[in-house]
Amino acid sequence: MVELYGYTDKQDYINYSRKVLNSLKSEEYILAADLEVPFILQHSSGDWSKRSEMDEPIIYGDYYFLELMLRLTDLDQ
Repeated sequence: MVELYGYTDKQDYINYSRKVLNSLKSEEYILAADLEVPFILQHSSGDWSKRSEMDEPIIYGDYYFLELMLRLTDLDQ
């Protein structure tokens, strides 16, 4: 959504991105800090069509989560 905003300047894309980020930053999605695992998010989806990697931590889910935070931070500056 942030990428689309860069091409269109439609504020709706940024507003929705912030809504998604706020949801992902909640206790429902973030793994507990005391767990010794290499993941941030506890609920991610891999290949929906094959029902593979469903509702589990996935490293590239964490990547896109962090990328979203960085991009929104850059827009705020």
